[in-house]
Amino acid sequence: LRMGVAEMISVTWLPSLVKVIHERFPRMSVELDEALTHDLIERLGQGSLDLILIPGRVPGYSVTPLSLGSVEFVWMASPSVEIGDRVLTPKDLQSYPVIALSRESYHHTSIGDWFRSAAAYCRRMDTCKSFSVAASLAAAGLGITLLPPRCYAADIAAGRLKVIQTEPPFPRVEFTATSAIESMQAAAPKVAKLAAQVSDFDPVPARAVARSRV
Repeated sequence: LRMGVAEMISVTWLPSLVKVIHERFPRMSVELDEALTHDLIERLGQGSLDLILIPGRVPGYSVTPLSLGSVEFVWMASPSVEIGDRVLTPKDLQSYPVIALSRESYHHTSIGDWFRSAAAYCRRMDTCKSFSVAASLAAAGLGITLLPPRCYAADIAAGRLKVIQTEPPFPRVEFTATSAIESMQAAAPKVAKLAAQVSDFDPVPARAVARSRV
């Protein structure tokens, strides 16, 4: 099974999924490919992946992706960055350097959408390919970044990162599992269902999930 996964899944419940896959399909080997969203969608379309677990939904596919739940993302920065404790708007934040994932990511696209929703824009955006790098740069005081607080609770508690309160809050992001329509791997849709069962992401709120665009 050739499975592409987003970083958020790799650092949370992916090991549990692989364990269940081997229990259910003991003769199956798993080839994992962690990459940014747009790259995974492209490889699925090219037939080099059987299944992808990503934020958002794959456009143009007749098969409805299975929801894996949603994840909260919030803006964070080093306490050394002089932002204060007031609630900030996109226009308030547009003057700060933003640290985001690369353009091939859903993360990058959704950040742009959030700023544009308030007629604002990022005046400077540095990019990298992982949340851990973005968090490290933000903790060093080099800009603000958008991170899942469930993964950085220790950094927040230790004072390395501080949550920035915003209005509007950043929409929750839904993750989905999509199998290739023409995949020769018949088990791919079954593994997608296993992923939906194993996922420990929050149930999808009816109105609070980011629009699924890539």
